[in-house]
Amino acid sequence: MANLYDAKGDKCAEHINQKLIGLNLQELNSIEHSFGVAATRTKVSAMLAALKGGLINGLVSDEDTVASVLEQAE
Repeated sequence: MANLYDAKGDKCAEHINQKLIGLNLQELNSIEHSFGVAATRTKVSAMLAALKGGLINGLVSDEDTVASVLEQAE
């Protein structure tokens, strides 16, 4: 699944998102438990944006990456 969203977790590039197969961001936002799975420092900004935007409410990652997410969230 893929959707494009900005640093605040808001949808962007709707013309591209409309061509994707799977849940859209509104549908994803309505799911009670949604987890993001990602690792490495290159994914920190995307993970933080997904958390801020309410697109995910759980995160599966390695310790160093999660520490970076927490640092940037402050």
